[in-house]
Amino acid sequence: MKKWLLLFILLLLPCGALAREETTLMLYMLGGDLEMDSGAASADLRELLTASLPEGLRAVVLTGGSPAWELPGVADGAVQVSEVSQGQMSPLACWEDAACADAGTLELFLREYAPAQGNAVLVFWGHGCKGLEGVGYDLLADGDTLTVPEIAGVLVEYPGRISAVGFDACSMATIETAALLSPWTDWLIASPEPEMLSGWPYRSWVQAYDGDMAAWLAALREQTVLRWQRERAGSGLTVLSLRELDAHGDLLKTLFGKAAGIPGCTLAELAGGDESLRAELDAWLNGQTLRTGIFGESLPGQLQRLPALEDACLRWQQRVR
Repeated sequence: MKKWLLLFILLLLPCGALAREETTLMLYMLGGDLEMDSGAASADLRELLTASLPEGLRAVVLTGGSPAWELPGVADGAVQVSEVSQGQMSPLACWEDAACADAGTLELFLREYAPAQGNAVLVFWGHGCKGLEGVGYDLLADGDTLTVPEIAGVLVEYPGRISAVGFDACSMATIETAALLSPWTDWLIASPEPEMLSGWPYRSWVQAYDGDMAAWLAALREQTVLRWQRERAGSGLTVLSLRELDAHGDLLKTLFGKAAGIPGCTLAELAGGDESLRAELDAWLNGQTLRTGIFGESLPGQLQRLPALEDACLRWQQRVR
């Protein structure tokens, strides 16, 4: 009788209710001169503080990379971890000797505050840097950056799986970023162009959470497009399911396998003095971005056109071996 009663209760639950898990938004804010000069990081934190966090969503924020912060309660000149809840930032830890641009800080952040169960959405906030240089610039560490290979290196060792990795930073929606992160996360969220200083709409996005990851990320893209249209700049965000990259795994490994171990290097940089190869690779890597990889659409056409680059890739391989 109990078994049939349990089955009856399960049938009454809404579709997807059993599959939905709690989510932790982990916001990694490298304030740098964006905070020092304009208080942009503090402005986004104020947005987050005004949000009513829906049930099942937790927000944990790491702040650092700036000698001073406009928002009261954020530690100046140190790395601080805080939980955002009920309009308050509650400090959880202060690491005075740590640096945001140090991969060890990211590793500690995930180890201490990523959920043991449920979804984790890891968002990096700061300047988007050239090629694989990632996010910067840490004013407490001589302008250092947290590179994409360093991020991937931390995710390799992370025992869980990050559901989504986002960049509230300029021009990070590149094939290099997607290729390096695809083994360790399911979604990539980033801008293919310079972002507006206002960044992502944290208040409305957080409040749109209902436990459905794909729908939540779609809401982020839609809300960001609307915000940037009002500000008359920017094309919005790319939201890409990285599972689509699986079909191109061998090709991407060939292209990016060498570069992945060299922080700050793109294939164009590795082309050295070969100007024609540099121009060709630079046009593909840095001029092309993941503009069309959004919810069910096929990967951008540049992946389909890769056979045309075969000779260039062979010359690049010979150069770096």
